[in-house]
Amino acid sequence: MDDMALLREYVLRNSERAFSTLVSRHIDLVYSAALRHVGNHHNAEEITQAVFVILARKARSLSPKTVLPGWLFRTARLTAANHLRGEIRRTRREQEAFMQSNSPDDPNQLWQHMTPLLNDLVDSLREKDRNAVVLRFLKGKNYGEVAAALGSSEEAAQMRVSRALEKLRRLFAKRGVVISAAALSAVMMTQGTQAAPAGLAASVAAAAMQGTAVTASTLTIVQGTLKIMAWTKLKFAVAAGVVAVLAYEYHQNSLQARQLVSARESLRSQTESFAVQERRIAELSQQAAAISETRDAQQRELDRLRARLKPAANAAASAPMTLLSAMLQDAATREMLRTQMVEGYRSRYRPFAEQLQLDPEQGEKLIQMAGDGAMKILDTVAAFTKGELSAEAALNVEAEAIRNATNQVRLVLGDEGFAKFEEYNRTWPAQALLAQFDKQLGPFPISAYQRAGLANILQSEPLDATRQLAGEIPVELVVHPEEIAQRFDMQSEINQRILQRSAELLSADQLETLALMQTNNLTAQRRDILRMLRKF
Repeated sequence: MDDMALLREYVLRNSERAFSTLVSRHIDLVYSAALRHVGNHHNAEEITQAVFVILARKARSLSPKTVLPGWLFRTARLTAANHLRGEIRRTRREQEAFMQSNSPDDPNQLWQHMTPLLNDLVDSLREKDRNAVVLRFLKGKNYGEVAAALGSSEEAAQMRVSRALEKLRRLFAKRGVVISAAALSAVMMTQGTQAAPAGLAASVAAAAMQGTAVTASTLTIVQGTLKIMAWTKLKFAVAAGVVAVLAYEYHQNSLQARQLVSARESLRSQTESFAVQERRIAELSQQAAAISETRDAQQRELDRLRARLKPAANAAASAPMTLLSAMLQDAATREMLRTQMVEGYRSRYRPFAEQLQLDPEQGEKLIQMAGDGAMKILDTVAAFTKGELSAEAALNVEAEAIRNATNQVRLVLGDEGFAKFEEYNRTWPAQALLAQFDKQLGPFPISAYQRAGLANILQSEPLDATRQLAGEIPVELVVHPEEIAQRFDMQSEINQRILQRSAELLSADQLETLALMQTNNLTAQRRDILRMLRKF
């Protein structure tokens, strides 16, 4: 079991075996750290016992992510510092003074000079660096084991150990101990951890768990160290708060030239961005006003035409020809209309042909059939406007033309291809609207998540409605022009529903652009229908 699993076993079940295993596993590390600090075997044993008493008391409060060797090392240093603070200061001053004039080469002599400094310098490292040094050099773990304990890759663990070792080398150099990184790692690996006296683990575990054989001096050390640990945590929190305040004040009040330049550049960039957005908003407002004015004019024109529809219908039977029928009877004009329609269908069905991997002949046949169907519907509309067909008959002819075109497509594509063709036609209006929306967004592009959500909203509306939103004008509006106003009212309601459902999906700017696009489309459809009615 790993360290934290053993500690959890001890906390949950008061397992002596689990705690004794932890003591046996790490007592050499703690004893060696204490011995380096106090230089006295008896005092080191007492400090070791105190450290594991502290572990037993604080076991419940340790995070599951705690690296126990690092925690024990730091606690040992705090405990030893509490025990011999004054003596350590004196020893350190003497040692630093000596090392400034001496740079021993002998490893044993070097270790003697490093010993009083090692604990404090290792503890001064950041937590992850300290844990890496303790695991690698004082516990003798390989890089794979260090990586597992730190929760990183082996390569990252090697890099962290290397950087931490270099930091530690520089800290020693500042204290007068000049040593290479290789020599430092070798000395710590060979002499950094010494075996604790035989029997110490058993007595330490018993004292920590049961409180037996704990002397008054040990309890004093424990209590003092716990106070230091609490005070250290408080100082860290206060220091972090002070640093945060100082950093904020520095950020707010610094007058350094580089920061001023950076702030000015940022302000200039933001100002330009705001100016672009303001211009965009002004353009949208102007367009909205123009569209509103156009829509009102179109409504007045539509009302005027509707008022003329009834007498025009009575005279339709005697009318020899309409503009549309004249255009269709002229061979050159008819071919031009058909070419325009075929090109429109070519653009529409090119993605489908690529998706289905149709050969060029199949793809062209599909497009030509769509053009033929469109011309059939135009002929039907022309016959209606001349009075040759009633409204009901015109709609029946349109339905028959659609059925014939459907059967022809099925023959060309087969059942599986036809099913995909129908699915493509079902989703095409929504995709066309999305493509149009993309072009109009400008500085407010939508994400893939927004695109998928908006597609679902559009496809949930009735197919006839989304076709008309995408620009298709049904024959029904031509043969029943009295329903035009009602149809546009319905389209307006659908637009409002789409906007409401998109409010949680789009930003305010994107939503405004969508509303403007809807208004533009509706205005364009009104214009196209008015033009048709004038020609008819």
